[in-house]
Amino acid sequence: MRPLAWLLGVAAALYAAVCLLAFVFQRRLMYFPARYPEDAALRAAAQLGLEPWRDASGALMGWRAAPRGRAVARALVLHGNGGSALDRADLAAALSGAGVEVFLLEYPGYGARPGAPALATLASAAADALDTARP
Repeated sequence: MRPLAWLLGVAAALYAAVCLLAFVFQRRLMYFPARYPEDAALRAAAQLGLEPWRDASGALMGWRAAPRGRAVARALVLHGNGGSALDRADLAAALSGAGVEVFLLEYPGYGARPGAPALATLASAAADALDTARP
């Protein structure tokens, strides 16, 4: 009976350790930001045909793709929890080719945008982006 009790104790301790590690590192398990210095992101964006999208204070919010021809609509793209907004340049190119002005929101803590990813910061950034991208 003693070896079985010892084995169950070790298994319980390992399970508790895994649960503790998952709790401590949960943000890293949810968010996978690609980080870049702003100058590198600006160069990459220029090569992709994107221009910086800034707020009233000049802080980088993301990237903008001007429509080819007359704008028929605007689109705000929220890129998901991995990578950065620059990884969605193909979507911006396709939409801008159809006459859509595209705004790629860079989340706080992603790409060249300062901050840390969390539900509150992402929601706030999305709300600010909607206000800024409105005509």
